Amino acid sequence: MTRSTAGASASVSASVHVPASLKAMLAHSIDYAGVFPPAALETDAAARNYARYRDDRAAGWLLGRFVCAASKLNEVLRWLPQVTTPGKPLPIIAIGRPGADANELTRGLRLDLECVRAFRQQAGRRARVEGFEMRLPGDVAGAQRVVKEIARAAKLGMRPFCEVPVGPDFASNVGEFVALIATNPEIGAKLRCGGADPSAVPSSEQVAAMIVACRDARVPLKFTGGLHHAIRGTEPTSGAKAHGFINVFIAAVIARVGARTAADLLPILDDENAADFKFLDYAISWQTVKATTAQVTAVRRDDVIAFGSCSFDEPREELRKLGWVS
Repeated sequence: MTRSTAGASASVSASVHVPASLKAMLAHSIDYAGVFPPAALETDAAARNYARYRDDRAAGWLLGRFVCAASKLNEVLRWLPQVTTPGKPLPIIAIGRPGADANELTRGLRLDLECVRAFRQQAGRRARVEGFEMRLPGDVAGAQRVVKEIARAAKLGMRPFCEVPVGPDFASNVGEFVALIATNPEIGAKLRCGGADPSAVPSSEQVAAMIVACRDARVPLKFTGGLHHAIRGTEPTSGAKAHGFINVFIAAVIARVGARTAADLLPILDDENAADFKFLDYAISWQTVKATTAQVTAVRRDDVIAFGSCSFDEPREELRKLGWVS
């Protein structure tokens, strides 16, 4: 095993070989949400960052789409000519405005879709709004209404994702929420893995339940919030545990190719030893469990789409410290 595939920290040179399995698992995986907290950058600053990350020869392959509130797409128009080139449109994920209940959320959704239409008319070929994401209300009846309404986004050529609310009964009712989403094959699910408050971090049991529910219902899954660390660990400021995006993605891969139950995924999600995770050109492995690069590619295409992060530098630096990327 070379230093680039081992799980120990190392100083990294520009010539690090990135194994094909790692590229398959993380290519275009980080949807950059710099305009959202805790980064909370102004739109123009976040846009300049996105352009810089996109053009980074060593790490640009990790970058996904630019995440922006649908209600602020008009701000994107101001700097769009400076950060795009002909034939290379800016890929955007539009985020729906929050709401206290299904009525407020559906009203906001209709306003946001009008914002998308107006933006598309003015942006032309310089930008492409590829997805639309919004949070579901906590009650199943309200969630059903929102799922039906968000199908409007699919009709406009966007891929919708519904964020499933995490509560104390999540492990028992997540299947019900995912089943609602599964009624429309064009809609995916989204799980928030953290936030400014440590209480916003779901347990490993909740993350595992979400992965298995989406796998069983054949619902594509995205993650957002809290995934700045590659490997699970402790936040130095709060002392709370933080999920690792490597843990979460590999757990999702293993759920598809091997693990049967949510309990089977807990050791992967809870593992804080980077040396247990290895990447070769032909396969990934966690301890003795393996998945081929072809299997990883299929899971990324069909099951685990991306994760949103207000920072691109932090996830990249985590991977650098592990010796996995340049």
